[in-house]
Amino acid sequence: MIIKGKKVSLKLVQQEDIEMIRNWRNSKDVSQHFVSRGYISKAQQKKWFEKISTSGEDYYFLIVVDNEPVGLIFTKNIDWDRREAETGILIAKKDCRDSLVSFEATYLHGQHFYEKLNLIKNKIQVLESDEKALRFNKNLGFKEVGKREVEIDGEICKVLLLEVTRNEYDRREKDRKWLSKVLGYK
Repeated sequence: MIIKGKKVSLKLVQQEDIEMIRNWRNSKDVSQHFVSRGYISKAQQKKWFEKISTSGEDYYFLIVVDNEPVGLIFTKNIDWDRREAETGILIAKKDCRDSLVSFEATYLHGQHFYEKLNLIKNKIQVLESDEKALRFNKNLGFKEVGKREVEIDGEICKVLLLEVTRNEYDRREKDRKWLSKVLGYK
């Protein structure tokens, strides 16, 4: 499955992509933004891919710009009865981090999440210390609904739990129309 945008496409992760994703996740530059930072072995990555490719509860997409994978965006652990799931994004290519790539990927992913999968609640976890990620997600309409503490690399860190509902997504239609014009959509 491929979801095409103007500059960004989302391509469903395939077996041949998993080593690249593993290298991204094992990179300190990327893993510092994740709650789970442990080293991922080839065997663990293979097991992860077997789960996500057969569960019916997970959609992981490569973010592709000019035919080059630059990151990953995902919906995981879908609860079909409650119509909710957790999502996340990582931009591995440094020169794409402070660009519109993450916005366009999130725009396309939001259409898939709410309109194709017909889910009604999107949940994320963000490290309280990751101010850039918090600002990005709050600009997308996410609201803080809780907080928890976890131990990461021997330190206690606060993780914020954020959510955005379908109603909020629909309410922000004006913002999406503005963003779609910025991104070059009709």
